[in-house]
Amino acid sequence: KLTLALHDKIITSIDYAYDSQGKPEDALWAHGILGVFDKNSGVCESYAKTFQLLLNFCDIENIYVTGVASAQNHAWNLVKMDDGNWYWFDLTWDDLPGWMNGIRHNYFCVNDNQNVSWSDFTNNNSTSSTVLDTHTPVEELLKLTEGYIYNLPERAADSFDFYDVVLRDTFIVDGLEYAWIGNNSVQLIGIHKSGEIIIPEFVDYLGYSFEVISIGAIKNDLIAVGAINCDQMISITIPKSVKFISDLALNINGLQSITVDEENKYFASRDGVLYTKNFTTLIQFPFSSEISEFEISDDTYYLAFGSMEKHKITSLKIGKGLIYLQGVCNLGAGYPDTIKTGLTLTDYSAILNSMESIEIDSENQNLVLIDSVVYAVEGGVPCTLILALQNVTEVVVPDTVTSIYSIAFRYCNSLLTITIPDSVKEIGTQSFAGCYKLKEINYLGTKADWDMIIKQPNWNSNMGSYTIKCIDNN
Repeated sequence: KLTLALHDKIITSIDYAYDSQGKPEDALWAHGILGVFDKNSGVCESYAKTFQLLLNFCDIENIYVTGVASAQNHAWNLVKMDDGNWYWFDLTWDDLPGWMNGIRHNYFCVNDNQNVSWSDFTNNNSTSSTVLDTHTPVEELLKLTEGYIYNLPERAADSFDFYDVVLRDTFIVDGLEYAWIGNNSVQLIGIHKSGEIIIPEFVDYLGYSFEVISIGAIKNDLIAVGAINCDQMISITIPKSVKFISDLALNINGLQSITVDEENKYFASRDGVLYTKNFTTLIQFPFSSEISEFEISDDTYYLAFGSMEKHKITSLKIGKGLIYLQGVCNLGAGYPDTIKTGLTLTDYSAILNSMESIEIDSENQNLVLIDSVVYAVEGGVPCTLILALQNVTEVVVPDTVTSIYSIAFRYCNSLLTITIPDSVKEIGTQSFAGCYKLKEINYLGTKADWDMIIKQPNWNSNMGSYTIKCIDNN
């Protein structure tokens, strides 16, 4: 645990140093311990030398290693662990500021053969590469060019055998299940009791005190997209210690309200709904909330993936700020709390179309409501049909629209006819799924034009008997 504590403390205390051109900083301070202790910044040498210094102070045998990694000069470490074997550590490559909690452990205490290319938020771990696939110590370079110089010690044949608690190991305390994800840090991954749940800031286990910093599922030892395991929870209180929440983590049937400690720096709640701290992203509307009339306020610009896919809302008001109805994903990077471009979006609307009414603020320049249908706006005109209310019966799509989004008309059981202009070039997956009363699609183009439209798989799944009328077959 001592090497883990030093590894995590150094990484969370500093950022990699870049110059004004975005290149690694050349200044001397960035290449030694001064960068870490004085400027909280440095390049690979700062990470490795600081790690070496602290290991030396703790009487842990180690070697400062230089060489080439991914065709760049690089520095990292070898450490002799208490089993008497040597293992690789690369703190620089484990420092990921844009990743959950800013840290990973791919290059923490690994031998020559361990897979270091694994990644959370993936379905499998099929790609396999080792430290030595990318890192070549200088001794190997000198052997190739100048003959034998010196040897680094042989590394362990097997992975290090941690004791007590191992990274990603799980345990249950007071009905709450956790996974160890870093130095004295755990992620809540399951709730095995009912009622009102209050997540503690710290949990004690095997004589250690762990800080609860994250909420999300664990699958196959990977932090994953999906809801945490849960039985009969009706409310949850999130402490100030939580820094990260995975996609869909709180998509839980029966959840009525979410509360966040006011001192939490990353998240907030309002009327039982979970947001990022500045309310920029609505993360989770509780599935069993009794709220029937809901307003997405002006200070909310994004909806998280799956955040409103179940609800009892009958009347929805959308403020002037909301940019997308498609859900944003964090996939390890966290939800945006400021307005950003280039976000990863899902292929579906984040809102189930079961409302009786929708109202969009007239000052909203991103979305517009026309005859019970929501469109994305571009250049002042509707361009993408995103969502139709379930009770819509007849739709005439404007001739500026170029695409009909996935599940836009899903379960629109009252839809009888729709008129589609020849400006539409794509129809998304399950766009008309379950529209079993739809009898007629009027297409304002030729049959050849209709055939040229990109129709995603199952665009018309679970539909009844309908006809397509084009201008050349009326």
